[in-house]
Amino acid sequence: MVQEEDSDLWYLWNSAEMPGRYQTVLTKTFEDKQRKFVELTADDDWKETWEKCQTVRFEVAYQLNCISWNDIFPVTQDFVVYSEWEAIDIEGGDLVRSIPVEKLQVLRGKGLA
Repeated sequence: MVQEEDSDLWYLWNSAEMPGRYQTVLTKTFEDKQRKFVELTADDDWKETWEKCQTVRFEVAYQLNCISWNDIFPVTQDFVVYSEWEAIDIEGGDLVRSIPVEKLQVLRGKGLA
């Protein structure tokens, strides 16, 4: 889905296309892409679609965090993968759905979550 720029859901997955308030150079591009996304998903409930996409991303991140990455390449003990979005609230618990409890404890022990 991410590789297909013309896919209806490309815009949900590509956070680089969603500028934060401090970014001004992508505003027009973002507005155009947001308008196109709304047109493509006119029959969909935006909040429901967003939550479904978030759930899939959390599940993918969770599964990736269950892999022994050191078998693939060396990583630190606090290495994790998580779903990122503009309004992520790490202190508010937004990592809980993406990271197994054992790894969250490591992050919390280091003051990272």
